[in-house]
Amino acid sequence: MTAPTFDISNVAQSDPGGWSFGSVVQITQGTQVFSRSFTAVDAAHPIEVDCGLTFGAGGAVVHGTIALFVDGVANAIAQQSVTVNAQWFAPARLLWRGVLPAGPHTFMVRFIGGTGIYLLRNDASVMANAGAYNYLRISEVGVGPIGPQGPPGVGNVVLQTVDGTSGAFQNVAGGAIPWSQTTPVARTQGQQIFTPRSRRTAQHRDFASRR
Repeated sequence: MTAPTFDISNVAQSDPGGWSFGSVVQITQGTQVFSRSFTAVDAAHPIEVDCGLTFGAGGAVVHGTIALFVDGVANAIAQQSVTVNAQWFAPARLLWRGVLPAGPHTFMVRFIGGTGIYLLRNDASVMANAGAYNYLRISEVGVGPIGPQGPPGVGNVVLQTVDGTSGAFQNVAGGAIPWSQTTPVARTQGQQIFTPRSRRTAQHRDFASRR
């Protein structure tokens, strides 16, 4: 397998903005943050991309979006958004896993958002001066009869892994959890986003902000 790559950038950037939130980002939109070539050795091994960006905003309720492109295809293959308030900072993380043909591939990360969207800065402050950075990590995930290996030591072999993603836009109907709630969160609260694969697999649910 190809060794993982790890890129960082502490360059504070801005983007003109004006993007329509909720639409698929195009490769001609936004501002480039990373471009990395990575070679897939085995087409049966998934490629995993992990990217983290820290957004800043000059105005209130500004959306910032990470967009991932592979091999120059116009549409983003994955994107992740966060909402930043006036002069605040908010980190966002994009995780993507997929199978690609063996050989070299180019991965590009761009960011875009509403008017007044930044990376590692806002109108008044530059986070890069404090050692903050954005990152991009790409790796090839090995699979086999016993699955990926855990850290060294007895009992650290992963027998099976199950990955799931959800890109559906949906509201969390009746999902708010009051701050006064002192009991554990119930299965009936919130909105289910993944279906368990077995009785031993935990359900994943999404909740609106506590009020």
